[in-house]
Amino acid sequence: MLRHCNDLKEVTTRAIAAEAGVNPALVNYYYGNKEKLISTAMKEIILGFLPEVPWEHGLGDPREALEKMLIGFMHNLMSLRKQLNKAIPSILLEDDITLSKRILPFIRAYANGRLSEQDMKMRAYHIMSFTLLVAYRCDAVKEYCGADLDDMMQCNHLIVRGLDLILSDL
Repeated sequence: MLRHCNDLKEVTTRAIAAEAGVNPALVNYYYGNKEKLISTAMKEIILGFLPEVPWEHGLGDPREALEKMLIGFMHNLMSLRKQLNKAIPSILLEDDITLSKRILPFIRAYANGRLSEQDMKMRAYHIMSFTLLVAYRCDAVKEYCGADLDDMMQCNHLIVRGLDLILSDL
């Protein structure tokens, strides 16, 4: 329902319950309210955009693999940004840093022993925070630095440049 709606107001508790084939009272019983259910669902959608993929040596350059993964992640975020904007602040402020954990193997492979574990985790966190914040504030980013994230080439360039800055000393 979230992927196909134009406005979150279209997603009502009654519609959710009908889609799930349950009584509307169950939505409130298990999630407290519709907003918490929608936030949970949106977080799951975002997690699905960045699959948990272990880094395997021999699969190529870890930096290029990370870049490709983040570009795909950003394009998915941008394709559903109206729906996902409610979830991004919650992920940035309240979640257990799951997304950063998913890119950490690529940072480890790229650093190749040149950074401490703490430094690698901080860089993974920095990359994911940057990516989510840019997606969330895409209009402000366009106004501030001229990068139109609806344009794939500009979006890709912004992700690559962000990685360059965060990983520049490696």
